[in-house]
Amino acid sequence: MRVLAAELGVEAMSLYSHFTSKHALLGHMAAQAIEQIKIPSRTLAPRTRLHRLATDMRRIAQSNPAVFPLVVLHPLDMRAAARPVEIALQAFLDAGLSDQRAIRCQRVFLSFLRGYLLWEIGGFTAGRWRSADASLRAESFAEIRALDQVEFPETRRLAESFSRISPDQAFADGLSSVLATLLASATTSTAPRTRARP
Repeated sequence: MRVLAAELGVEAMSLYSHFTSKHALLGHMAAQAIEQIKIPSRTLAPRTRLHRLATDMRRIAQSNPAVFPLVVLHPLDMRAAARPVEIALQAFLDAGLSDQRAIRCQRVFLSFLRGYLLWEIGGFTAGRWRSADASLRAESFAEIRALDQVEFPETRRLAESFSRISPDQAFADGLSSVLATLLASATTSTAPRTRARP
């Protein structure tokens, strides 16, 4: 909080008139990131909406790599937390899944998405292989070659192959597989279901 206050040219205590704690400030930052998600029209096919949600969250993760982990790991206010859940639930329900199946599918879908994006922005080699900086890629290969041959034989053997897999293609392949599995039992309805009000 002191560093932020210095950056803003104010006293640290003045920040507490806006945020009750560092925890609250981090929650607000996470909420601001998730609020960038564009809500796709419900007239679109369910699979299209889910694909747009996934690619939009990936855009947010890539453009906010220091903030996105907060979206996954920090408690969000309910409105922000519910935004991707609502989009996914509507899509699975409109695909013809039952309420319980839609709930399970949105959990699996969003879990895959959050986990993949965390891995992509900060996981194994932290994206260094797609960097234009050849020295970073060389550093990654050197680190892998230094691994114990007995304990990590396949990781060492396939190290060069990792760099030839496009991150965009890897994301598309994973997303396609997850959606194909989750929507396998869908009735392929393209219109929103009318649901009885309580």
